[in-house]
Amino acid sequence: MRSPAALSPNAGVRKQTVAPHHCYPAASMLIKFDSKVGGFTMAGDIAVQLLKAMGHSGTVPSAILSRDIPDALARLKVAVNTAAGTPAESSGSDDEDSKESQVSLRQRAFPLIDLLTRAAEQGAEVMWK
Repeated sequence: MRSPAALSPNAGVRKQTVAPHHCYPAASMLIKFDSKVGGFTMAGDIAVQLLKAMGHSGTVPSAILSRDIPDALARLKVAVNTAAGTPAESSGSDDEDSKESQVSLRQRAFPLIDLLTRAAEQGAEVMWK
């Protein structure tokens, strides 16, 4: 009579494990902003930084009501103007890439400021996920 281990279809096969963070670079999350006035997608680390500058918790997914947009937009503009000329924090760039072209927080915030401005004008909410 054979032992139960000998009857197993994987008998004699060594178990291999793979460390999840060993082989692959860290992937950056993308956040999609959406409203009836438009939408766009942005790198997650920058988007969360901008959401926090608006006075939001940075929670994803979430939304902002139309009545709250003017105050959030004003806070975002103040934060962006305060950080004018400094490159935005991004974890996915190499040293060589960052020397060639550094994108300021003002440049990265432009699509969000534009979307919030249009949403405020038309009384629309903005959602992100």
